[in-house]
Amino acid sequence: MNMKKIGIYSGTFDPIHNGHIAFATETAELYGIDKIFFLPEPRPRRKQGVKAFEHRIKMVNLAIKDNEKLGLITIEQARFTPQETMPILRNRFEGTELYMLMGDDLLEHFIDWPSIEELTANMKFIIGIRKYSENHIKQVMTTIEEVKNTKLQAHIFKPSSYELSSAELKKCLRQNKKPLGLHESVEKYIRVNNLYSTGEK
Repeated sequence: MNMKKIGIYSGTFDPIHNGHIAFATETAELYGIDKIFFLPEPRPRRKQGVKAFEHRIKMVNLAIKDNEKLGLITIEQARFTPQETMPILRNRFEGTELYMLMGDDLLEHFIDWPSIEELTANMKFIIGIRKYSENHIKQVMTTIEEVKNTKLQAHIFKPSSYELSSAELKKCLRQNKKPLGLHESVEKYIRVNNLYSTGEK
């Protein structure tokens, strides 16, 4: 019997858009992942002024509600660290093979993470090409492996629609323009709650 494969897709998701969904869905199909769980981070390290955690959770739920391959999990940590978060994930998904989904832009900061050996020892990685070439990504991986004395087991591919940007979507919303790339129910939630606009709630 093959071990069940679980994907963990951590991020800000402010807001979640079709690029995120495409990356997760295509990952599941390409690599035989049984289910991929979005893991929103309550207080992201490198981003300021993100929307309330409760709003972001609700938007993720709306975006994935019709896709049985996708789920949502939350962890009671303000900020995730490999040393503290990995044991929680191992315990929650005991007996499964864990994969971490990430964009190539996040990989650029990976070398600065503390205790990344905790991740590389317990997870495989699926890296979505967005900003860089595959060769550049492989060079970054080699540097990480040499500096951290660890080994990254990773798949690299270019998802469709991944060129979408949360920043661009928010800009459209602030200008009261129709944003392209949002799930209809997410866009409605944003409008109802007056998010990403002047005078927002």
